[in-house]
Amino acid sequence: MKQIEISFFDNSSVNSLADALKNCNEGLRVRFGNVVCCPHYIVPMYALIDYYRVIGRKVEMSFEPYSDVAVILQEGNLERPFGSVWRFQDQHVLLDIFNAMQKEILKLPNIGKGFKNAFGWCLSEVMDNVLQHSQEKQNQTAVGYMMTQYEPNERLLKCCVFDLGVGFYKSFQGSKYNPSTPVEAVSLAVKPNVTSGNGQGNGLYGLREIVKQSQHGRLEIKSAGAKYLCENGVEHVDATVLIPGFSGSTSVDFQMYLGNEFSIDSVFPDRVSSTDLWMEDHEVGDDAIRLKVLEIVEGTVARDFGREMRHAVENIIESEHKRVIVDFSGVEMCSSAFVDELVGKLVEKYQFVRFSQFVDFVNVSGLPALLIDHSIRQRLSDQHNVVEINDSYGCTRLGPTGPSPEPIATPVIGEIRPNGPNIVEAK
Repeated sequence: MKQIEISFFDNSSVNSLADALKNCNEGLRVRFGNVVCCPHYIVPMYALIDYYRVIGRKVEMSFEPYSDVAVILQEGNLERPFGSVWRFQDQHVLLDIFNAMQKEILKLPNIGKGFKNAFGWCLSEVMDNVLQHSQEKQNQTAVGYMMTQYEPNERLLKCCVFDLGVGFYKSFQGSKYNPSTPVEAVSLAVKPNVTSGNGQGNGLYGLREIVKQSQHGRLEIKSAGAKYLCENGVEHVDATVLIPGFSGSTSVDFQMYLGNEFSIDSVFPDRVSSTDLWMEDHEVGDDAIRLKVLEIVEGTVARDFGREMRHAVENIIESEHKRVIVDFSGVEMCSSAFVDELVGKLVEKYQFVRFSQFVDFVNVSGLPALLIDHSIRQRLSDQHNVVEINDSYGCTRLGPTGPSPEPIATPVIGEIRPNGPNIVEAK
């Protein structure tokens, strides 16, 4: 069995892998070094390996100990969808991946207004394009590959969607546009209301316009011998080959900055206002979002899970300007670290009055309730600035710092106060 070693990621390493796989009749072992990964290169590599495995070639993979590549190329976990390559070939799998991504985005720190909805819309449009347009005949099964990666230092969310289909140039053949070159085809693909015949033709146009709204925004499309690049609002098109021997392969690679505000409605002003379907499913009335703890995070023991849950609450308060109902259904045990990270730091950030106005806890009892009560008391005591309690309304009025604050009256289980955080006992 032949062996090829991938010690770095760039276009030449993708091409070397494609060439080795093409000539691996007796089998190929692909050894990945412990290298820094990015979706732009690892997704096409995974697609090539999968393609040759499907047609019957023997392809093995090996990795350095503790390699990031090993984690990325192993079977993904929908509870942790970032940093894995996902294979999709029908709408059901696409929807599962999309929902997992939406939930994971909500747990990122300090996302801008409209970010989750905009990124989710872009992702779903590009993935659906693979299913609708990548095959020569409609009865053929389309297969796509996708990876999303969060870069915390840059506060960028990066995504690559890839397929080994027919490409834009061949997809447009027979349409009213009938482009004469691959460069003309990729230029057409990002224009509004341009379609090869199946759909409205606004997916890549919308993606381009949304990426332009982003600081450090970048969109690169490679397909059938052409490349389109939009970086910081500047566009460029030229001829290039993505993978030799796979003339129709298409890669859509984009990144968006978490801190920016985004608006899909400004891209399509004549359409009905866009709706965040995930948020809509979790609405309670017109002014609140219900977040079930065990739906958002994997557990209630580790501090990291408390931090992710807090980010979800903060993002709804800051981006959606809605009250958050934190639902502890099914939570029988949690750690002090989890509660402090979730509840204590929310009290510290917003102060008691604003915290009371925006956060409620429901279906909480036993140890979790005791820890929540204790966390609120502890954080308020640490602030040393509560000097007066209005017992008739249960409302704390904050005043100047004092060395000996009065005892803090916090809600108890089953008590609902009109201006305090509601902690409602599970039934």
